[in-house]
Amino acid sequence: MAYSSNATGILLAAGLGTRFDPSGHHNKLLAALPGGTPVAFQSARRLLAVTAEVIAVVRPDADKLADVLNEAGCSVIFSVDAERGMGATLAAAVRATFEADGWLVALGDTPWIEAATYEACIDRRHG
Repeated sequence: MAYSSNATGILLAAGLGTRFDPSGHHNKLLAALPGGTPVAFQSARRLLAVTAEVIAVVRPDADKLADVLNEAGCSVIFSVDAERGMGATLAAAVRATFEADGWLVALGDTPWIEAATYEACIDRRHG
């Protein structure tokens, strides 16, 4: 398969999602979209459509989410610094893929971003 980019995809999926569920009992990334697909699974597949590799970053206690992202085709890393915020999880992914040609960063809760949108970002970077 030919990909739009040699960049490594990074899917940030280590947030708490407290706006979705202030109690913290339900992970928004595991919520089902119409048709039953988890949010994170679809977000990952959209990113995988344009990059050959996606590294998903999750919290240390997110085993079920890690399983879903592995099933989607991602390599998963657990960020022990996730509580420090998005910058810390992004840094963990970059450290894990420091030899990449570049990175295309996406959020785990963006299941409706089309491949064409990611491709436009890639084209803009090279244009």
